[in-house]
Amino acid sequence: EQRTSAIGPAAALPAAAARCAVVLRLLIEASGSTLPPPEECTVDMARHSELRRSLRVRPLLGRRERECSTRRWAVLDVDTAADGLKQVRLRVAGDAEDFTADLQEEAVALLLPPRTQLPTRVLSLFAHLEAPRVFEKLLRRDFPGLAP
Repeated sequence: EQRTSAIGPAAALPAAAARCAVVLRLLIEASGSTLPPPEECTVDMARHSELRRSLRVRPLLGRRERECSTRRWAVLDVDTAADGLKQVRLRVAGDAEDFTADLQEEAVALLLPPRTQLPTRVLSLFAHLEAPRVFEKLLRRDFPGLAP
């Protein structure tokens, strides 16, 4: 059984969440995936003081139950709301330089089929979710049809 714990109060990051939605849409389009469809998806992003992912292993052959825990800097979950809309929940800890690598790994594992070539220009945008000027500059440069 795997679970994730967020430690500390959640500080909402609505502007960064909107930029994250753009990156996720680009990833979905790059992968050819339709899950979750971008137009049927909302993104919430919050910063916590710490994130932990725990794995509990059930006892086998008379061994004791074991649990291991690792610190994470980003956790990306997708839930389906009662109205059928997908709810993407991004929880981060630390600053962008702390959470970017974990966020890239989480997004690739969640959205891209195995053995898909990684869209590095899209993934690099995750490093700038909290830097609107840089994010928009890179978006205009690399994806001119999407720039605001």
